Amino acid sequence: MKTKNEQGRIKNSVDIWIGIFMFLVLVSSSTPVFSKELPQLVAISEASHHDRERISVFACVRSIEQKRGRMGSNYLEITLGEGKSEIKAYSIFPVYNVLNRWVIVQGIYQQDGRFGGFLASNFIHADAIVTLWGREGEH
Repeated sequence: MKTKNEQGRIKNSVDIWIGIFMFLVLVSSSTPVFSKELPQLVAISEASHHDRERISVFACVRSIEQKRGRMGSNYLEITLGEGKSEIKAYSIFPVYNVLNRWVIVQGIYQQDGRFGGFLASNFIHADAIVTLWGREGEH
């Protein structure tokens, strides 16, 4: 049987080894955290120069329509306008109260591609849509 003094030393040494182990795990697994790079903000009329690139556009939502893909999934077709220029944005995420409002749409621009199982052209596969509240759009 061990004395209380020996038990205390063993417990302290175990605590020290657990502390060292946890420190090494944290140090070895921690990677530097870099902020996500924001995509280039482009005008709708210049989007065609950025085929298959990640971009963001600032425009007014002219129309929004819910559609169904070939496999039955729902998505949104959002028509964005800036002056006389127009571009479509497709999103699988729901957006609310965006009609006639200014938004920033971020995603991959494609001149020709597929979305929802259908052929599409001149569109943004949107992964983020930010609404600027309180600002009504003009067509």
